[in-house]
Amino acid sequence: MQFVNAIWLWGLAGLIVPISIHLLSRKQGKVIRFGSIRHLDETSTRQFRAMRLNELVLLTLRCVFIVLLVLMLAGIQFSISKQQHKWLLIERGLENDPEYAPLIDSLKGNGFEIKSLSATSPTVASEKTDYWNIIEELEPGEDVVVLSYNYADGFKGKRISLPDGVRWLSADPDSMEYVLKAVKLSDDSIVIRRGNSRSDKTSFQNLITANQDLDSAILEPRDTVSTAVVFDSSYEHDKNILMAALQAVQKKSLGLLQAEAIPADGWSGDVQHDWTIWLSEKARPEMTGNLILMDENNVHQEDLITQTSASSNNTWILTKRLNEQIALQQNLAVQLAMILEHKEKYLDRMKQFDRRVLPEKLRWSSLPEEPGTLKAGSDNKAGAEYISIALLLILFVERLLAFKRDQ
Repeated sequence: MQFVNAIWLWGLAGLIVPISIHLLSRKQGKVIRFGSIRHLDETSTRQFRAMRLNELVLLTLRCVFIVLLVLMLAGIQFSISKQQHKWLLIERGLENDPEYAPLIDSLKGNGFEIKSLSATSPTVASEKTDYWNIIEELEPGEDVVVLSYNYADGFKGKRISLPDGVRWLSADPDSMEYVLKAVKLSDDSIVIRRGNSRSDKTSFQNLITANQDLDSAILEPRDTVSTAVVFDSSYEHDKNILMAALQAVQKKSLGLLQAEAIPADGWSGDVQHDWTIWLSEKARPEMTGNLILMDENNVHQEDLITQTSASSNNTWILTKRLNEQIALQQNLAVQLAMILEHKEKYLDRMKQFDRRVLPEKLRWSSLPEEPGTLKAGSDNKAGAEYISIALLLILFVERLLAFKRDQ
């Protein structure tokens, strides 16, 4: 038995009220003076006893009514006891780690059942680990030991508290080096973008080396991306910020990024570009290719550059006027690189080798659970609906007896 709002139990002090009223309102018999009692006969006191019994019943009904009302306000809950399971949830890749073999053998000897942590529940297999979702689906009172890498991309959604009975053990993942992208510069040289991911960060560097045997899916021809920044005089500063960001992208790009600024008055659209960044209040003529538009009316957008689905073309929206502070805070150069170089196709590979770990202080909430939150597995059979019915019945009987006895 447990209470959602235990503070309401102070309401049981209200039992003093009906008891006090009962004790203070006991009727005294009317005194009648007689000159002599020799002609009086003794009579039965059954009626008086019935009255006393009826008053005790009323007192009991009123006390029970108060008790039930307080329990309903306090949110009384009864949980059906279930068989407690012992789980050992292991992150994929740690089950055969010799460092943790003694721990795993010890827990198995104590009756713990081994399950994969990479699942939505201990009995269902899944390819992606979602730590918070897994913990939320555990039954209350389960004895669970978790052995995990704590990858940062596995903690998504609203942060929760670590439940009682769950012991969370952390393992340090090994760093990972991989080739994210390789571009062929000539017959005898290539440029490789190599990634290095470890628990605290992921970094990339470009290396020019002699031709190597690489996976054909990674080796790509060097492509050229042409970009035109069309601007009005009122957007002169925005244009300068964009051109500086495009130059920064060019220095780190494996392809050739060609960017030019064109005044809106002198732009004809005869020359086709892969990307056009439109910084003008003039009507935009029909054009082919990809487009980035300035639209300051998107006040509800937090992202600096966001994609729109209003057009069949690849159209993006610049949601803010540009200055040095916004460009640095919003990582303008990084966002442009992601869009212009189509880096979305590399995200899956980056996630596959991502070894970043979420710090321990950010994994679990230190705040208590919100009042009224019911955990999985609780069976609230003495719920508010049943107590409400009992309260109505008791109130009806109490009022009926009180009317008959004028109490």
